Amino acid sequence: MSDYTRITGIASGMDTDNMIKDLMKAESAKKDKVEKEQIYEEWRKEEYQSISKMLREYKNNNFDVLSPSTNFRSPSMFADFTSSVLSGGEESSAVTVTGNTNITNLSHTINSITSLASNDLYASTERLKDTMVGDTAINIASIGTINTSIASGNNTFALSFDGVSKSITLDGGYATGDSGAELLVDMQAKIDAEFGDGKILVSFDGSNQLNISSVESGHQTIVIESDANILSNLGFTSGDTDYLKSSETLSEAFTLVTGTDIALTINDVSDFGITTDDTISEMMEKINDSDAGVTMSYSSLSGKFELKSNETGEINKITFDEADGATNDFVVNSLKIDVDAVDGTNGYTEATDAKFEIDGVITSRSNNDFTIDGANYSLKTTSATAIEISLSPDTEGLVEKITSFVDKYNEIIETINTKLDEKRDYDYAPLNADEKEAMSDDDIELWEEKAKSGILGSSNELENIASQLRTLIYEPIEGLNISLKDIGITTSSNYKDNGKLTIDEDTLKSSINNNYGKVVELFTKTSDVDYDDTSNRSTRKAEEGIANRLYDVLQDNIRNTRDEGGNKGILIEKAGYEGEVSDFDNIIQDVINDYDDRIFDILDYLDSKEEAYYTMFAKMEAAMSEMQSQSDWLSSQMG
Repeated sequence: MSDYTRITGIASGMDTDNMIKDLMKAESAKKDKVEKEQIYEEWRKEEYQSISKMLREYKNNNFDVLSPSTNFRSPSMFADFTSSVLSGGEESSAVTVTGNTNITNLSHTINSITSLASNDLYASTERLKDTMVGDTAINIASIGTINTSIASGNNTFALSFDGVSKSITLDGGYATGDSGAELLVDMQAKIDAEFGDGKILVSFDGSNQLNISSVESGHQTIVIESDANILSNLGFTSGDTDYLKSSETLSEAFTLVTGTDIALTINDVSDFGITTDDTISEMMEKINDSDAGVTMSYSSLSGKFELKSNETGEINKITFDEADGATNDFVVNSLKIDVDAVDGTNGYTEATDAKFEIDGVITSRSNNDFTIDGANYSLKTTSATAIEISLSPDTEGLVEKITSFVDKYNEIIETINTKLDEKRDYDYAPLNADEKEAMSDDDIELWEEKAKSGILGSSNELENIASQLRTLIYEPIEGLNISLKDIGITTSSNYKDNGKLTIDEDTLKSSINNNYGKVVELFTKTSDVDYDDTSNRSTRKAEEGIANRLYDVLQDNIRNTRDEGGNKGILIEKAGYEGEVSDFDNIIQDVINDYDDRIFDILDYLDSKEEAYYTMFAKMEAAMSEMQSQSDWLSSQMG
């Protein structure tokens, strides 16, 4: 800061402030020029980013691996077929058929379906538990205890039958010398009154312990404590059931010694790690999670275990250890599974293959779902009558998809060509703040529209994209004798379209119907050369189909990952992408940042220059003031 005070024309009478402002206008022209150049670079960045956004949208809409139904690089996008499955002229439900992109014949006949593929299945030969047995013998002493409990008001327990719970209230006062006969009659009468006759049976076993069971199979009965002591006095525990509970340990369920290992071998797997302290649920989980390839389940309805192979077909039969029969003891004696049973006896159903005749060929499969010559079959039932199958591509749907694909391609071509053909109008430069202040919003918009014209007119990057897009469409694909032209997609005859494509729908439909596989390959053919193998890029391009070629061009320009040289896509390196890290780290942004540095230096220079002007005028004012003082003194002396 100068030591001189900013004296403005006191001695000279001049308008010093305005004079300095006028002088500074000329100096500020340098800053104005740099600021406008910076604005122009910001516009260029925005324009490049708009191109990147357009290309990314095209990529996401047409080449997304997570959307196979719209991904032109995937044969799955083309695998849309309609099918006709008729038997005797009527629609058949014995089989469903779909096509895939490898289909070679659109018509087939399933002459017959003899059998379906099934799982190997072993089931317990009997219900493992069908009654609840009290653990207290009913005698003179226990009858007395029961009578005392009932007399004190503890006379009710709940009984659940198939999920319906009822309260059972006992009368008490039973004779002590009849071994509980009156108790038995009272319990049966009260239960029959709540659930109906012949549903639940109360009886004594050989040890005179109470038994509660369903009269017929397929029911679930549970006792639930209501009043304290009554159940325990009868010999039961709240929650007792007439079926096995998954929460029971194996020692509890099968009266086994606690803390001992369970030995069993299924399909050559024996390391299940099961002990008698495991619950039924834990045992089944260990078997099902193992490599044995089986699933074990328990049905409280049937009261039986089932062991089923995970895969269908004769090759997937279940085997048990035969070298040491002792390892089968738990399966045979506790689970009641007959490991030596033959098909149709003792709970065993043998796995079978699907057997059928198709197009005159008798064959079989281990699964009901299979693929033959690009047709996917799913057998549902057997059939003695012939089934006629016809498949056809969804021609209309594919034409619609391809048309949309080409339309968006044409939009890209048009946008890029428009940008390249625009000429810059040098009469219109970016506006600074003062200039905008003097204009209306509409005028500013019109001005900037002209100022932005031709902003990418000399872009080597866009020239390269346009050139690549035009050439990849027409260059032959190695190993294919079909081109876009052959399926009705050609370059517009109007030279002004500059590379746009047109579609002859009739030719395209005919190609899909008559040369489906080749049409698919035209778009989806892949190369053995990896994208990152830049040294063999020409080979990759020659081998690839149209969609993969387009995808590579997009990746080259808008890729967000870095190559072996540490570079992202060309346009991303050039101008970044809005909302991403690259927005702040790109070539144009570096230029913009340089302009910030230049503007800072200019502002610093202008501050110094203005201060110099004020110092100069201050000195002039001081000198003139001193001269005036001397003149006044001389005048007074000559007086």
